[in-house]
Amino acid sequence: MRAHIVGNGPSWKNFSKIRQTDFVIGCNITRVLGADVTFLSDIKILHKICEKIVYPDCPIIANRKVDEWLKTNKNVSKIQPPLKVFDTYIADWEISDAPQLSSAHYGAQWALKNGFTEIHVWGCDSLSEGHMFSYTDEIKPSAAKESKSQTQNTVQKWIEGWEKIIENNPQAKIILHNLSK
Repeated sequence: MRAHIVGNGPSWKNFSKIRQTDFVIGCNITRVLGADVTFLSDIKILHKICEKIVYPDCPIIANRKVDEWLKTNKNVSKIQPPLKVFDTYIADWEISDAPQLSSAHYGAQWALKNGFTEIHVWGCDSLSEGHMFSYTDEIKPSAAKESKSQTQNTVQKWIEGWEKIIENNPQAKIILHNLSK
């Protein structure tokens, strides 16, 4: 089974399904038309959904923080129509002292856990470009970009996260498409 994880970096525009039956996972508020789901891992995006600034146009997979927020926050009633939750996924790094990773990392982990053996990753330009440009910044600025050193640390953490995902899943074919140039 094949899945595509489409991040929010500039190279997301190069995304293309190989077959129409491929499963497509966007990240937070995805621009990919026809995504099957989007992985929502950012509480600040939920606030923007409550403010009616954005709304996902496909069902979501929620990480632990988002799932807890949806179950306990009084503002959830402001989300109309209610979000369609496809699944909830708790990544290993959420229950350890490991660094928190991106929605794309979550999406890849979820896909691997659910039997996908070929994972194509798009729009994660930090892997080859060393930057964190993302159209999500138009919705809410990232605290990880407040200084050059924070950005560099986050990029390094994300690169190490992808290396670990690939290393820990030799049974899967993971293809990183980083073509924003």
